[in-house]
Amino acid sequence: MNGLPKLKRMRGVALAMCVLLFAGSCRNVETIEHGLKHMPDGSLWMASLQPTCGCVSLRNRSENPIALESSYFGIERGSIHLAPNEKTRALFDWAGPDNSDFYSLNAYAVDANGKLDKTRRLNIDKVTEEYAPFVNASCNDEGCPFNGLAMNRMMDDTEELERETAQRGINYTSVITASAPQNECGCMLLSNTTPFDVTLRATFHGTETGQINLRANSTEPVAFDWAGQLDTDVYVIEGVDVQTPNDPKLAANQSADAPTSLAERPGTAMTVRLKDHVEIAGTLVRMSCGPDYAEFFNRHGTKQETVVRCPWNPENVRGLGMRVAYDHKHQLEKSGNASPATRAATPPRQ
Repeated sequence: MNGLPKLKRMRGVALAMCVLLFAGSCRNVETIEHGLKHMPDGSLWMASLQPTCGCVSLRNRSENPIALESSYFGIERGSIHLAPNEKTRALFDWAGPDNSDFYSLNAYAVDANGKLDKTRRLNIDKVTEEYAPFVNASCNDEGCPFNGLAMNRMMDDTEELERETAQRGINYTSVITASAPQNECGCMLLSNTTPFDVTLRATFHGTETGQINLRANSTEPVAFDWAGQLDTDVYVIEGVDVQTPNDPKLAANQSADAPTSLAERPGTAMTVRLKDHVEIAGTLVRMSCGPDYAEFFNRHGTKQETVVRCPWNPENVRGLGMRVAYDHKHQLEKSGNASPATRAATPPRQ
């Protein structure tokens, strides 16, 4: 990986002994990779050798402020901003047990309001440079903190991470399924890439929790909680209506699947292929849950770096209602009967 030790894991010690002691008698052994890898798409991949961490030292060598954002399998971990010539040191752990586990670091331009501009992704090699060599470090190294990039997935609450399954998070097939880690919330940015309004409906175990109208060529943040205690507890988002220019408008508060003929509403129910209309423009999990929005703080020491808020009800409409577990837990806490083993209640049928 760019001349550094390759990408990873705890098996590295045993493999090294195999090579040294048996001098070629070991065959078909996986290469344990760790370190940094500069990718052709302009991102930087990184993972350390368990149980140590790695430290990368970067400087913004461009003439403009930039933002660095870390992600793990497409799920955002955190971000920091760098002014021109500003330096940062970032610690990262081994990301996971396999060679396929790594953090991806991307660079973005910063808009006029000082916010990360997702539409202007930069080649990280062209806007940053390593002002000091990569080093293996202790995961408690105070001279190289995890900082706002939060590349400490395996160090942060390891027991909870071991309980998680691949079903926690966001999956996009013919529909979108979502559930956050236990007792936490998440957010996704849904973009309507077409010139037609699309009605989205969320369900939980087949029961509708809410709907939103995603306007043409718009993007809305949508919050969701952990849905319930079981791995099968997930929210499902599907498209139920497409409003083309010749379609009659639905009456106020009328459900998208109300009795109307397909001739009147050609996009109604089961004819909407979600991926033809909607993209996921961004995601964030491991947010705290609140009554008005899911919230995420990136902090470094006493300095607050980033605050991200994702509303339950975009533009004060009903929203998708993907807060069944949060509301149930809140009700139990108010009544003094909160129990972590209690499964989220099924929402009332609409």
